[in-house]
Amino acid sequence: MFTRFDANKSTKGASKLRRDLINAEIANLRELLPLPPSTRQRLSQLQLMALVCVYVRKANYFQQGLCSVINVLLIQMKTMIT
Repeated sequence: MFTRFDANKSTKGASKLRRDLINAEIANLRELLPLPPSTRQRLSQLQLMALVCVYVRKANYFQQGLCSVINVLLIQMKTMIT
């Protein structure tokens, strides 16, 4: 059976593993930003997360805008053909 000390040690190990996994994913996000490596490395984790959110919002906005433009163009093309 586990003693109280062993259970606490196990929790610390799980916490460290979780932190390591989070840090690895943050490092992956850091590499995805279209910035020079020197700039990416200077960003804090909070700044990094904020920039990632900006890029995701921007991508979603332009994707929706592009879809709207394409739909309008398709409608115009259909009316020109008929």
